[in-house]
Amino acid sequence: MAEDSKIFAGEEESAGFAAPALDLIASVALVALSVWVMIEAIGMRRPAGLTTAPGLLPFVVAASLCLMAIALAVFALRRRRLGLSIGMPEDMAAVGRTVFLVVLIGIYIAAIHVLSFEYAVSLGETRLEAGSFELISIVFLTIVLLAFWGAALWQCFLVSVVWIGFLAAVFRYVFVIPLPG
Repeated sequence: MAEDSKIFAGEEESAGFAAPALDLIASVALVALSVWVMIEAIGMRRPAGLTTAPGLLPFVVAASLCLMAIALAVFALRRRRLGLSIGMPEDMAAVGRTVFLVVLIGIYIAAIHVLSFEYAVSLGETRLEAGSFELISIVFLTIVLLAFWGAALWQCFLVSVVWIGFLAAVFRYVFVIPLPG
């Protein structure tokens, strides 16, 4: 077996590491977010002790995210000290895609907040519901898939419909959690 076959090159073989400065910025943002979530989780009411605390899972997830972000910062500082991958990315297309995604997510959140409707159909004794959350999520996921996956429109739309339909059904009918809209 060749030595090259044991090396993981990432999703793009020429990608390599991100710049240490970007990793440090990301780790600071992730640590701040995870600390905020942990504080909010601790502040949640505990009906019958720690095991029934609704904030237990968010706290554990945020704590693990915090640890991973700290590890990212440590590795970025090591790479910076060694002089590896110093500087900001030269690929402005990646920056443009990131800005596009951030703007799209902002529009998505605003659309969910502003648009609100729900339809229900009864099939026997089962009531099936669909609303603005599903429609908006399908449209925006299709746009994201078109932009980043690059498949045909019908493939992106089909994946969006199946995935959002599955997730909405799980939240509505398995966990009995109402969706926005």
